[in-house]
Order: sequence, then C-alpha cells, then structure tokens
Amino acid sequence: MPAAALLFHLNRLGNNGVAGLGVAIVSAIFAATAIVPQYRQLGELRRELGLIQRRPAADATPQQRMSEFVQKLPARSELPKVAGQIFAIAGTAKVSLDKGRYELAPLKSGHLARYRMSFPIKGTYTSIRQFLDATLNALPAVSIEGLRIERKTVSDALVEADVRLTVFVRSE
Repeated sequence: MPAAALLFHLNRLGNNGVAGLGVAIVSAIFAATAIVPQYRQLGELRRELGLIQRRPAADATPQQRMSEFVQKLPARSELPKVAGQIFAIAGTAKVSLDKGRYELAPLKSGHLARYRMSFPIKGTYTSIRQFLDATLNALPAVSIEGLRIERKTVSDALVEADVRLTVFVRSE
C-alpha cells in the first residue's frame, strides 16, 4: 500500500483509532514473544508430569528406605570435610567460629552417630541467619539442635548467639 493511502486511512481512523491500532499491534507482539512460548513450555511440563505419574511407584519396604537414607548420610570418616564446609560457610557469611565444643555420640542402633558442634557467635543477625541458612541448604545431614540469640541493648547492631549444630553420620 502506498504511503499516501496509508496516511489517508490513518487520518480516517482519527487519534483514538490510531491509538487503538497501536495497542493492538503491541499486544500482538507481546503475545507472540511472551505468552505463546510460555504456553509451549506449560504443555511440555504437563507431558513430563503425565509421564512421571504413569511410572509405577517403587514399593520399598521401611528397611529399604531406612538403608537408602543412611547411605545418603556422610560417613564418620568424612567429619573433617563436613566441619571444613561449615567453617567455609561461616567465612562466607562473615561469621567467626573462634571456639567450639565438639562431641561424638553413637546412637543406640549402632549404624548412626551424632556429632554435636556448639559455637558462640558474634555478628549481625543477618550474617548469623545467612550462615545457618547456607549450612542447612549445603549440608542436608546437619540440623540445628539449639539456638539462643541475645542482644545487649536494642540499639546494638551486633548480637551474640549460641548455636548447637548436629551432624548425623553413618558408622563405618
């Protein structure tokens, strides 16, 4: 269509018509670039979900599930490596673990042991929280056994915390 004819038709539409045409063009571009790919991805995810739901569930006995759980825990010989990871995470979170108390206690079953680590920590609440969150995310065998946080006055930026972590390990 020649430019003169296009201008003639745009003038016939008026300002509101041109604005509406612009909105329609922008909407079509948005739909083509954002919505349609999302519908495709949603369809793929639904197909994957259907495949997963059709798989037969593995009927594991409680003993088998317990055995699998225990095998996922770190071995007792890996305790130095786990402790090193905890110290590295503390360094990243800018929290110092200057002194600590450590205790290894075998559980009654004999297959597992509990390694308790207690630390006094000074730092900001945010840095202590980052340390604990990162530790729990990076090391699934670690749990928080106890936590006490104290601030001397309301205006203090630093808090004092006593943290007790437990690392569950398998005996060798």
